[in-house]
Amino acid sequence: MTYLIFESKLSAMNNQIKSWAPKRNPKTNSTKYWWKNVGKIKKGDIIYFISDTYLYAKGKALFDAEDVMHQDYYTEYHNNAGWSDDGYGIISEVLEFYQDKCIKVIEEMTSKNYRIGTQEKNNFPFCIREGSFCAKQGGYCFKLHSKMIMFLEECIKNTGDNITWTKKYDHHDILDSKFPTTYGTSKIGLEKVKKGAKGEKGSYYFFKNKGFSVENVSEETNEPADLVIMSGEKQYRIEIKNITVVSPEKSIYLSNSQLRNLYLQNTYLCLYYGMKNETIFLLKPENQKKIIKELIDNFDTIRKNVNDQYHGQFYIDTISILITEKMITTNFIDISNCDLKQIELYLNKKIEV
Repeated sequence: MTYLIFESKLSAMNNQIKSWAPKRNPKTNSTKYWWKNVGKIKKGDIIYFISDTYLYAKGKALFDAEDVMHQDYYTEYHNNAGWSDDGYGIISEVLEFYQDKCIKVIEEMTSKNYRIGTQEKNNFPFCIREGSFCAKQGGYCFKLHSKMIMFLEECIKNTGDNITWTKKYDHHDILDSKFPTTYGTSKIGLEKVKKGAKGEKGSYYFFKNKGFSVENVSEETNEPADLVIMSGEKQYRIEIKNITVVSPEKSIYLSNSQLRNLYLQNTYLCLYYGMKNETIFLLKPENQKKIIKELIDNFDTIRKNVNDQYHGQFYIDTISILITEKMITTNFIDISNCDLKQIELYLNKKIEV
């Protein structure tokens, strides 16, 4: 059998993709056929994955789907609000990745005038709205018929690796103060805000306990940073990123304005790690301009591969940066056991590039 799974935030760890669906909605005690479909997947079944309307990968189920509790599958930061904890789980081995091809399936179906076959009508994974195809709201896992499988394979075969659709958009220098700052929001964005708030709260008390005067300014309009810490007449603006996840690789998100302020060294980047013993990592100020410049230089390349479901607009206000253990040990200082004077010495080390 062949299936299609929609997932807004999808990533592959160790060349595998983990999929989970609840058994019921506890509020209504109801279920959905697209949840039950996950429980029908068998070892060796093929699964296509779509993330934010783009074809992400093709995988093969490594085992029959099993009953599994949500907390046994994901970290505490994976959103499960409103669903039951018991569900169906499957792990797939990735056979091919398609992110670089930028195949927006619903656009391909509309442009090629895809006709829904008689056998496809029941439980078809897409719906038609105002003459265009779109994903079913809330739909997760769908069994595919041979016509759709052939269509997907044709899209994969006939789409080049060049990202031609980016030519429709203007790209600007991130250091240009006229650069737009927002292009919409999403559930992913809201989850990032919640996660970040935990790091800001923990860091607030960390710096306060070190003897700094601390102001939380993250909720102000045109926020200058997450925290402003002060010692005597000197003040430092601190950008906090929470990396408290059980994973060897962690992602942080930096917006245009955050990147610009970090590059100009108006702010300092700190990573908050709150598992067991609280740890704060400070990006070495003498390395900060160099590292942020490298990110800015690659920004166009990164943002060309990020697209949302809102009429093809870019999420150009935020990019994801992978933080590995090697990056931390090479470019960050653990200031958890430093006193106020030591932290100040580190903050005052700036160099130009």
